[in-house]
Amino acid sequence: MLRTAHEVADPERLLAQRLHPVLDEHDHLVGVVTRAQLLHAAPSDPTPLVQLAAPAVTAHPDETLRTLANRMAQHGVTRLLTVGRDLQPTVEGIVSLRDLLQARLIDLHEEHHAERILTLRARRTAAATPG
Repeated sequence: MLRTAHEVADPERLLAQRLHPVLDEHDHLVGVVTRAQLLHAAPSDPTPLVQLAAPAVTAHPDETLRTLANRMAQHGVTRLLTVGRDLQPTVEGIVSLRDLLQARLIDLHEEHHAERILTLRARRTAAATPG
């Protein structure tokens, strides 16, 4: 996470991540900057990151995967910042499209496993019933 006082010319560690939340001095979310914005900035640029920050597209921990996927599609983004529901949100994490797909894969596996067990039980019950 970056502070509003950080400058574009801060160390290369900024380039290791695609999306950076920008926080104020109280750890409240101000916006986001992307790796692309940082790559296009001049190395000696003293511009405070708060001036580059765009509004963040956010998610809440209690929202469904479907809701998050829809929000990503509506806003054309592949990452959402997870924030609390308080008036001055603090960042709790980042959810990526890859995270959503992995979670959906787990759901599909569990659904398939549950269907398989139910099918076997139904066949056994039918075979045990005299006829």
